Amino acid sequence: MTVLGADALMRKIADIPRRERKAIKDALLVSANEMSNFWVVRIQKNSGTGRKYKRGKRTHTASSPGEYPNADMGELVGKRFVDPRGDLAVAWGTSAKHALPLEVGTSKMAARPHMRPTFNALRARASARVLAAVNEALRAARG
Repeated sequence: MTVLGADALMRKIADIPRRERKAIKDALLVSANEMSNFWVVRIQKNSGTGRKYKRGKRTHTASSPGEYPNADMGELVGKRFVDPRGDLAVAWGTSAKHALPLEVGTSKMAARPHMRPTFNALRARASARVLAAVNEALRAARG
């Protein structure tokens, strides 16, 4: 995502005292956790529309192409993270090795996008939350 005027905004934010910046970091954390939780619910919902196959004694229903992946062994969700990075950045995602192939597809499997649709679904809410925190911090910094 590209934010127009981001450099100027970051210079202004850098001038805000640390205690006022905490509200911005909190807004970022709330937004990242909201995205992570939304993502988990969509994956665990299990669309049930894809191909069924047996692996050992277990039967799994794959999601259809273009849908959120269906939970199978739980690794995708089990390896999720929300990770504060520095003063004003938060990352969320999963460290499961099959996350990227699911997201973009492979030569043998159509994509089951899950991260981008989650981000897109909640982007406006997260942006509004963070913008409100930035504006409040700027007001507080001015006194």
